[in-house]
Amino acid sequence: MKALVVRYIIVICLTVFLSMYNILNFDEKIVQALFTVLGVGYSIAISNIISFNSSELLINEYRRKIIKHLKDLRNINSLDFLLASLVFICCLAGPKRVINCYIVKIDLYTFASVTLFVSICSLVIGFFSLQSLNEEVSNKIAKEKSDKILANRLDQSGK
Repeated sequence: MKALVVRYIIVICLTVFLSMYNILNFDEKIVQALFTVLGVGYSIAISNIISFNSSELLINEYRRKIIKHLKDLRNINSLDFLLASLVFICCLAGPKRVINCYIVKIDLYTFASVTLFVSICSLVIGFFSLQSLNEEVSNKIAKEKSDKILANRLDQSGK
């Protein structure tokens, strides 16, 4: 949750900077394309999280840790997608394209584009995290099976 707040602070600062100096020019097509990419990425991420299998793990404490990590990943991805969707809707449904507050100028298309891009980057990082977790679980399962086979051999040789 803390990371999400920090991300949105960065998004707002970057948006203000890009809007003030008109560095990049975003439009509705870019916003829609980014939202489509985010939607596809979110769908894939959630299906990967839901289909993650830790049932072969024998150590319950480790399994609980994995399940908690997966729930946290699911929750942060869902909240991030929800907020990005809200920004997307407000951008396209808003009556103004630019909001002026004192000396600060915020272009809504820039805000939406930066928000969506940062959310996509977050999903990519989540994919890497999930892949790393998958490898860790696979290694743990292989070690548990190896230890079990070794224990069975020792039991059989001791008889």
